[in-house]
Amino acid sequence: MMEVVRYIVDATPDNRIRHVVDEKNGWIVVEFTDPVKQLSRSEIVSSRALRVRTSESTTTEEDLFDPRLPPLLHVGHSLSGEVWISMDEYRSFGVDCSREEGDRVWRHLCQSLIVGPSFESHGVVSDHDLGSYPTRRCFVASEGASVDEVVERVGRSIAAVHDGPPAPSLRGIHRVVDGQVEKGLKMNGEEWRLLPADVAIRPVGSNFDEVTSIKALLGVKVDPIVVESPVESESNAVWDFMACVLGPPRLVDCNHEPVRFERGKAEELVIWLAFHPEQRKRSLARSALWLSPVQDATFSNITAAARRSMNAVRTPADGGAWVGITMSDDLPLAEGVITDVSVLQEAVSQTRLRPEDVGVERLRSALELVRGVPFAGSTYTWSDGIGVCGEAATLVVQASVMMAEMCHETGDIAGVYWATAKGLLALPGHEDLVAMRLRVQATQGDHIAMRLEWESFRRALASEWGDAEPSTKMIDLWRQLTAGWSTQESQYPREDSH
Repeated sequence: MMEVVRYIVDATPDNRIRHVVDEKNGWIVVEFTDPVKQLSRSEIVSSRALRVRTSESTTTEEDLFDPRLPPLLHVGHSLSGEVWISMDEYRSFGVDCSREEGDRVWRHLCQSLIVGPSFESHGVVSDHDLGSYPTRRCFVASEGASVDEVVERVGRSIAAVHDGPPAPSLRGIHRVVDGQVEKGLKMNGEEWRLLPADVAIRPVGSNFDEVTSIKALLGVKVDPIVVESPVESESNAVWDFMACVLGPPRLVDCNHEPVRFERGKAEELVIWLAFHPEQRKRSLARSALWLSPVQDATFSNITAAARRSMNAVRTPADGGAWVGITMSDDLPLAEGVITDVSVLQEAVSQTRLRPEDVGVERLRSALELVRGVPFAGSTYTWSDGIGVCGEAATLVVQASVMMAEMCHETGDIAGVYWATAKGLLALPGHEDLVAMRLRVQATQGDHIAMRLEWESFRRALASEWGDAEPSTKMIDLWRQLTAGWSTQESQYPREDSH
């Protein structure tokens, strides 16, 4: 990964890295603070993010000690892959320790800070004993010296502050005991979110599967997860509006009819609020929706337009406002507004817990909400990088594969095609989905359908991914599935697949 980061820094010296996501498939997604152009080894994910192919080169000592490289901290796993943040951009990274699990995440982040490859050339200064790491430069501030004083003496360092936030001049991580996290890891119910990107994440130190696997290796009994009672689904619960981004963004009412807005920014504001429950602040909304400062009067007109458009469809039951009216920085959104992504996420979670009870129909109902590539046709800059857009596309593919496998087990071939088609709507040319369709078609001996599927796959790669070619894995699968074909039948697909 560090080789990719060094390549990016060499190719874009005037831009700064904010996040890095290792997809663990030979690709690294890099999100920047400013717009970026395509590079030779990359694909454009959004205006501020590139997907870069890794190379055969190994990380060198020069990579680790290059002062131009940002100090990257591994914070956990999202649906897109392993997530790293740049401490140069976050500066002060908080960890929600209002619950016991937060302290465990805090300890693991401290270990990531100390042993991570990005911190070979950095010292780590803390006001708390972090343990013994003989090969690293770790310093504990005594009672007579503050953390920032020790950092000043040590030089190039990162702070790990146990009691209270670090000084504004420091880069570091710190515990937050009151739950008020603006930049960092925050617990939202039973889910962790990475802020301000507001991405669902499984932080280091909080992964049940990791704990389970370690206990299994040690021969320790692992108690099964027990679901005591069904939870009311968001799709079945009463709701008034749904913010939909699984396709062109839009807000719909409870009859799935689009709400008409006077201004496009008014609809974008409502959708942003729906997808950022922990960031409902006027200041954050303004910085997310506008790339340059916006006047107070303009923002007030946008919020008023949002309220008028929603009130024209439905009046809040409690007599309040859909977009809250406050005298502070808070900008609340009424509880009756949900998102299509949350409905799909819940369907996936419930199907995993109770596949026999929930069944295929729960997934089918949620996948009905998929209309195309997430945020298709929009210019929402806040959906870039590791945020909502990539997370939503990955979730759709995950749900599609899950439903297709369940349908295949019961012999429902039409269900397999329907589910995989939904996944390909969100992520055209996805190899696992195409491979699943090809295998089913091969089992049925439908050569025409296979040829059409392969040609459609090639067109999707050309149009969506910049004239990309099928991977070696897909070419090998095609050759395997068409091995028994006549020369005339297989001639075009075989020649075209080289």
